[in-house]
Amino acid sequence: FLNANTTQAGANAISLINGTVGTPSLNFAAETNTGIYRPGAGEFAISVLGTKRVGVTATGVAVTGSGTFTTGIAGGTFT
Repeated sequence: FLNANTTQAGANAISLINGTVGTPSLNFAAETNTGIYRPGAGEFAISVLGTKRVGVTATGVAVTGSGTFTTGIAGGTFT
């Protein structure tokens, strides 16, 4: 299924609806509440099981929850 706002013959871009945390615009058929969506202007996010886990903006990346980093982290501050 392709849910695009605009399609154009010969175009090389696909425009998706914004989506929500519970129904991301790019998701998986077997798990429709996990995927990528646009929560607001200038931001995209990744949701897992309907919960926002990663947000990306021009100023940086915000990760919600805990993680395991096996090869380390360079730069930045984690609090």
